Amino acid sequence: MSRRVKVEKGLRGSQRAQAEDDVSMAGSQRANEDDEAAKLERYAIEDLLETATMLADALPGDDHPFENEVDPASILDAGFEKRIETYRSQTSRQKYGKSQSLKGFISDVWETYRPEESAPTVNSILPREEGDPEESDDEMEVGGVTQDYKCPLTLQIYDDPLTSTVCGCNAQISSAVLKEDKVLQKKARAAKRRAAREETASADEIDD
Repeated sequence: MSRRVKVEKGLRGSQRAQAEDDVSMAGSQRANEDDEAAKLERYAIEDLLETATMLADALPGDDHPFENEVDPASILDAGFEKRIETYRSQTSRQKYGKSQSLKGFISDVWETYRPEESAPTVNSILPREEGDPEESDDEMEVGGVTQDYKCPLTLQIYDDPLTSTVCGCNAQISSAVLKEDKVLQKKARAAKRRAAREETASADEIDD
């Protein structure tokens, strides 16, 4: 097996191990695959793989131990700088338009201060810049939705809502697949407080 194949297999194995670790943590963290820091990390791994491959090709034979010397640090720095420059040249929409973290932040803000309105899309908030495609009526972007925290059976706001770990029409729901959802519980409590304030305000108007 050549040095290049060994290096590639070793680094790809490391990437798979890292991916498995990331999947195991996904249950306790909001999905952040599109997070810019994660993107840069993936780019760095790709550059490392490319650099390692180049180094494997440039390794000298046994008869010439100092032949074709290369500086791995300079190669890695050059690749990383290229990625950084590409990122900096992007518009705000290109950088953040598909960011799940920003989308979740906007949704949380709207749900807190404007619960009766659906949250806008990221691109509708970020101004269009030179380099962004022309806006077209034919293009549709899915926006936010309003969330109802009432139980469909009791029509009361959830007390201790749970989240299913399985989904789909064929999924079977049982206590074994339900897990505590602290984020949903927090939002349900906030919805209950809003409902109480609205009820109090309505009662005051009637008394007046």
